[in-house]
Amino acid sequence: FFQRYSDGSKQTAELGRWLQTQAVTVGKPILLVTHQVNITGLTGVYPRSGELVVIKHPATLAEDAEIMVMGTLETN
Repeated sequence: FFQRYSDGSKQTAELGRWLQTQAVTVGKPILLVTHQVNITGLTGVYPRSGELVVIKHPATLAEDAEIMVMGTLETN
């Protein structure tokens, strides 16, 4: 993301599309570990170090819907 900042929006959109394809996991959690910049790009949330961001499974939303943040959890 940082090496080619101009690709950030494209990469975030690709991640959103990939999450949409994970319908087989509906009802089961998916755990993705990544950096703040990716989380913020996808959700608009700016998490603290170690903070978890919980989203509604994208495959349960309309295809053009934005990611729905359900909440955050601190890991202290």
